[in-house]
Amino acid sequence: MKHSRQPVHRSTLPLLLLLFGIAMMSPDLGQATDLPVYGGLGGNPLRGDCPKGWYLVGLAGRTGEWVDSIAPVCAPWLRGSQTFGTPSIGQSFGTSMGGQELQKICNESGVNKLAIQSWRISVLRSDNHYVQYVQAHCTSLAPSASTQGLVFGLKPLPKPGEDEILSPLGPFGTQPPDQACPDGEVAVGIRVRAGRFVDAIGLICGPVPVGPGAPTAKLPSPLVQAPSPALPLNPRAKNMRIPEDMFVIVKPGAGAKIPHGQLVITATEPKVGSTNVAELELRYLDAPANQQHSYPFTTIVSVNKAQLLAGYPVEERVTGGYIGRWQVRARSSMKAVPGPWSLPVQFQLVKAQPPPPMVQLPRLNAPITQAPVPNTGVAPTMVRPPTTSSQGGAASSLFVRPRGVEGQEAGRGPSEPAEPAKKP
Repeated sequence: MKHSRQPVHRSTLPLLLLLFGIAMMSPDLGQATDLPVYGGLGGNPLRGDCPKGWYLVGLAGRTGEWVDSIAPVCAPWLRGSQTFGTPSIGQSFGTSMGGQELQKICNESGVNKLAIQSWRISVLRSDNHYVQYVQAHCTSLAPSASTQGLVFGLKPLPKPGEDEILSPLGPFGTQPPDQACPDGEVAVGIRVRAGRFVDAIGLICGPVPVGPGAPTAKLPSPLVQAPSPALPLNPRAKNMRIPEDMFVIVKPGAGAKIPHGQLVITATEPKVGSTNVAELELRYLDAPANQQHSYPFTTIVSVNKAQLLAGYPVEERVTGGYIGRWQVRARSSMKAVPGPWSLPVQFQLVKAQPPPPMVQLPRLNAPITQAPVPNTGVAPTMVRPPTTSSQGGAASSLFVRPRGVEGQEAGRGPSEPAEPAKKP
């Protein structure tokens, strides 16, 4: 029996070629572009990626004459409204607690559609070449929105005749940026080399999100707002298995009421992946919605692991005196890939009770009022206790002998009169 070969219909060839061309030209929306780090040569190579569907909208950390620590600020892109959702501070790099807390967001002007696309990096002229400050250019992910610039760090005032590198609202003037994401991409994280301070940084770029209703087989962002990474979970859920590389906070307990100034945090050590340094994140849940993820309502501090296991007393300035609901979580740090955050524990800070008033005790030798017997008509009388002063007194029952007469009167009885003094 002969099998006839069925020819491919010519009308299907253009369709196959079109589909193949689309597949070849469509970028992998999950693939990130790592740009090289810029700055000094010290520190450990680290990276802070935003969650999938989130984009880099700012920077947070501590800065002074140079950048002490830095963390990405990421936000989810909401395809329905074509705006960003609530931002969240990611992993912090650099263990120094020097400088001042700082957070810079692209949408400070009220445009909630901006993400970082490029930046210039200024480093110290000293041998260590720490990062001094960063000037970033934010671009819109939706049409008909302006661009904006931000400066993270302490930027020195320009010298007379020196051109500004970055104009207040956008392009880098006549000088190109040190780093820029490729066309069609924006920043989705940062690469860092850091130890105690931030030595060098670079951008991680990813494709811009598609517009509403655009056909795609793999969406780069969720259709609805993703939950914040710090959203509290229920630690009492049944059959919950705690990962072996995660801290477990045992104090304060969930829902505990802690007087302000008496907060002590205790955790159990991860079974694997533990280091000598841990990070604590304290978040004030009653803060305004648009400020809950920024300092001073969210603070990350580095602590010694041994202190955390024994009980780490939190200074009052960390919580800033804010009374209400708080949340704490912990993780291992000081390694290339920090450990996962522990399950958050919510507690409540309450006003500390004032000390009890001092009770005035009666003075010694003070007169004592004796109440009369009822129905006797006798007025209350004042009774003075006996005086015990060495100077004696009318009420004293003590007799003070002159010094030197003890021997002379040793044999004299109490009724014998004293011997008269002899005349010369």
